Amino acid sequence: MSSRNAFSLIEVTMALGIIGFSILPLVKLMSLGFVTMQDANCDVRAAIIARQVIAEAQRSPFDGLQSTGPIWMDYEGNALKQSESANAVFEVYLKVNDASGTGNPLGSPNLAKIRVTITGAALGNRPRMFNALVANMGD
Repeated sequence: MSSRNAFSLIEVTMALGIIGFSILPLVKLMSLGFVTMQDANCDVRAAIIARQVIAEAQRSPFDGLQSTGPIWMDYEGNALKQSESANAVFEVYLKVNDASGTGNPLGSPNLAKIRVTITGAALGNRPRMFNALVANMGD
């Protein structure tokens, strides 16, 4: 008998099967990584939008602070008109606790607690809430 320097069909098939089963979990991990990256990106966008809304509330006259919502926003954080709400990625709600209420941790009439709640399909319909204190700067 002569010896051959080649692989048999069974050996090649077994090697391909082993490689296939090894690569399958890696592909699954990559898709999970992409989903996690998208969720994290949407969380960052929600935080940026909340920071914008809080900054706007802090620039507003203290006596004019009031709860509002929904404010529809696109992915970039631009406010949309009600007629464009079907294109909205985020819905933003601003709740202002009155200064004399139990929501005010310091009990000062010159301090208000605001809560920004952001919802939307991009966030998996799980609301994100951000809190801030707004001081009366005497405007």
